[in-house]
Amino acid sequence: RTRDKPHPFPVTVAFLAEGIKRLRAVGAIKNAGTDAESLLPQTLEQEQNDNANEETAIGSDGPLWRGLADVSVDTRKFSEEGGTEYAPFSTTSDYMVALHYSSGPNAEKRLLFQVSTSSFIDRGASLQYLSAFPDEAEFLYPPLTYLKPTGKQEVMQVGSIEYTVIE
Repeated sequence: RTRDKPHPFPVTVAFLAEGIKRLRAVGAIKNAGTDAESLLPQTLEQEQNDNANEETAIGSDGPLWRGLADVSVDTRKFSEEGGTEYAPFSTTSDYMVALHYSSGPNAEKRLLFQVSTSSFIDRGASLQYLSAFPDEAEFLYPPLTYLKPTGKQEVMQVGSIEYTVIE
């Protein structure tokens, strides 16, 4: 896409990006397990869910997923150059949630991005405690996040539906 016009909400996007960066800093504190963690506000429900959700916690390692319906990508070009997401980039640590988001009403092509992470520095900000849907285990990246593919890709056909997974 060409960008001939300036963004219609540049200040909103700037505040959003700053907020996500601050949430990532909170994630770094929680990941380090320092005494500074006691300064973070926490609800009783969040405390109860901390142990139950260790797999999707801020400090957990592992891939994140993004599911898109009826989207096709020039995989050769993307593999060579990567790509930048102009909007906030939402991911989840739950593969099944990404599959759900890739299933539009008439989606015949479904795209899944696997975002490999090994520490909090690679992940977006956890929105689990802010979310109306905490089970989705959402991690949000700021606008202008660059995706560098590893070159790994898999295409699966299940009935009439084609799934493309790009790492």
